[in-house]
Amino acid sequence: MRGLLLLLILATVLALTSLTDLAVARPQQDASATTFGPTSILKKSNGTSKSSSKKARAARRKRRQRNVSVALEPIGTVTRGTTVAIQATLSDPNAVCDLKLTYADGSTDQPSTVVAHNQRICAFQVTIPSRAGVVGSATAVLIAKVGHERTRTSDQQTLTVK
Repeated sequence: MRGLLLLLILATVLALTSLTDLAVARPQQDASATTFGPTSILKKSNGTSKSSSKKARAARRKRRQRNVSVALEPIGTVTRGTTVAIQATLSDPNAVCDLKLTYADGSTDQPSTVVAHNQRICAFQVTIPSRAGVVGSATAVLIAKVGHERTRTSDQQTLTVK
């Protein structure tokens, strides 16, 4: 009984596989298939064509990889122990922003990642440490990413900590 059931399942799988192969090999009646080397183009009844060529894939990839520009607003002079608002203006409202502050003593601060809102602005609230080692020149570097980190753009500003 078990052998008969396995034979029935195997026959069903083979029948479905051959039907699938026929459907893939032969396009529908309203479409005509033309093959040019590795590229296959299907012409539909409405006159449009669908291509899977390397050029078409490259064009789609290029459209997805948009360039984003970023401008970090000037920060100026800040006092240690205070909270400072740092903003950047972007060209894409879907960008994700990361900020890294490097102080005079070499220590760094990285606030959590921010997503730009509809006005294309990434805004951070950073508390400057109150220790004496941060006094002096500091650098703020902002990295904006779009589309799964394929496109990255950065900007930096120098600030003075008193």
